[in-house]
Amino acid sequence: MKRFLNIIMVISACMVLAVSCKEEDNVVSEFSIDKTEIAVGADGGSELLEIKGNVKWQGTSESSWLKFSPSNGEGAATCEVLVDSSVVAEPREGVITFMAAGQTTATTVKVMQMGYAKGIFVSEEDRTISLENSAKLEERFFEVTMMANVNFDVRVNNLPDEDGTVSDKEWLKYKKETPNYDYGDRPRLLKLHFDWDVNMAEKARTAEVIITPHETSDTEGDGSIKLVVTQKPAPVITDDRAGDSLALLSIYSSMNGIFTWDDSENMRYWKGVELWEATDKYIKLNPDRTIDYSAPVPKELIGRLKSVEFIAFETKESLPYQVKYLKTAESITFSGNSNTFLKDIVLGNEICELVKYGNLRNLAICAYGLVGLPENFTELGNTLISLDLGSNNFEVMGEAGTTIDGVKVIGIESITQDHFPYLRKLDLTKINRYDTTKDLSAYKGKDDKLGFRWTTGYGGDGFPGPSDGYNNTYFKKLLQWENLEYLSLSLNMLDGELPSDQDLLNLGIKAYTQIDIDNAANKDTIEDAKKYLIGAPKVWPRMKKLSLNLNFMNGKLPDWILYHPYLSFWDPFTMIFQQELSTTSSKAKNTKGEVITKFSNEPTNLSNYGFEDDGITRKMSYYEMYPKRKPQITDESEEGN
Repeated sequence: MKRFLNIIMVISACMVLAVSCKEEDNVVSEFSIDKTEIAVGADGGSELLEIKGNVKWQGTSESSWLKFSPSNGEGAATCEVLVDSSVVAEPREGVITFMAAGQTTATTVKVMQMGYAKGIFVSEEDRTISLENSAKLEERFFEVTMMANVNFDVRVNNLPDEDGTVSDKEWLKYKKETPNYDYGDRPRLLKLHFDWDVNMAEKARTAEVIITPHETSDTEGDGSIKLVVTQKPAPVITDDRAGDSLALLSIYSSMNGIFTWDDSENMRYWKGVELWEATDKYIKLNPDRTIDYSAPVPKELIGRLKSVEFIAFETKESLPYQVKYLKTAESITFSGNSNTFLKDIVLGNEICELVKYGNLRNLAICAYGLVGLPENFTELGNTLISLDLGSNNFEVMGEAGTTIDGVKVIGIESITQDHFPYLRKLDLTKINRYDTTKDLSAYKGKDDKLGFRWTTGYGGDGFPGPSDGYNNTYFKKLLQWENLEYLSLSLNMLDGELPSDQDLLNLGIKAYTQIDIDNAANKDTIEDAKKYLIGAPKVWPRMKKLSLNLNFMNGKLPDWILYHPYLSFWDPFTMIFQQELSTTSSKAKNTKGEVITKFSNEPTNLSNYGFEDDGITRKMSYYEMYPKRKPQITDESEEGN
């Protein structure tokens, strides 16, 4: 019985299984997707696929720029298709293939992506640019954001002014960049850099920037884009006291001046600024090249700018253009540019425009970083009586008409008696970039720039000539400049010997005559030395201060130095005799390689000149020749030099 029941149960289970299998065979497999095609732009993006069904499924794609998730599943699901941005100009297609359980054919979804059109793009709001008339150098630029997937050219054209004229001045400059399209034709974000110059005119100016692609998908035109750049006019600087103050503030601001003037304060109280007073004396230049230092001040100058000092600033440019408005200034000083020795500045023409007003007498542009002067710099000789160009970076000696960065310049050698007939003071202290060299012979015959490479031209053989970058022509011209009353050539790496009396006579320098003695300003003292002076070379007869110290000169001191009528004024033991002497730690050498020592006949004081070269003949002292120059000894003072 029990065995029978077991058999019945087995038979029943088999029947149930059979029925179950029959029902499963009757279930229909379902799988579908709501889209068969997807269109995506060149920038890429995502799309959603709605999957319906009751079976397992799996998707694949051979296109690397297509990704989708999930890539497999069972039953219904939402699948996100991610499309990378395009890298080509042409359209491209990809396919996602889905295989579902129970289906013998695949279900596909086609993905189509547009390519990038060839060309460039700049937003409308970026196509119009407005600029101030002036700003600091490091702020005088702007950038334009653009998209591009092709190479392109940039052209800048000046547009006509209101009067129809077109300036040829290149005031807007494009800094060329080379795009790197290493990802195909995908547009790249670029920034175009433009530099602009100060607008010195009192009217606005406009330029157009044309950007032209090398190729474009646009069937109409060449695909160019135009930008319009407008610059504001310079502020009107009136010819009055208000204009003077505006010009001063504008100049110092443009130069990044360290100190500031309070524009709410009366200009009369500004530091370094002086105004003309009715009681002042005006320096009048006469047609016969004489100077009247006590002429009355012209009425139109009273209350206007008389002198100004611009001290401590930081600039890489020439003097600001507003300097041309300092029409009434008698004295202008620029001094103290930061890191002067690193600068390479060519002086502009603006300062020369002051010549036409005839008031400028004293000009100092020192420690500025100048390497060249404008071609019309000699025009300043019509008004200047004092010029200071010390502590600059001039490097060329004996050459005029040199070109620096495309600008024609002239050198120091253009400052001569012929060009500057009224000049009485000339300061050329350390007019080279370098001042630490102790051995000039190390640079002989080399191309190293050592600042001014010049000699006196005297002292025998061994000094390089003009072909080596040396020239003594200008030094000889300085020796013949009779009207100079102040000259400084200190710290200029000048080597050689001072010329003898005979050397100077051979050069063509005239000798003192009885008329010179009779007409001398210091007649009360020079009369005592007439026996010596008559026939001696008349070198710098008016020189009240002479500085030749800290150069590389040696040899014998000539009589025209030792017995010069104004020697006692010069502090000669400091400003003449003191050269770059050798010390225990440093051997100063001239171009010939000679160790610099004291001048062979250097006196111990002005009362004792020692002996001649034979060691026997005693020379007359300076005070013996000019006894009235000898200081008077009193209880309060001692004899000095």
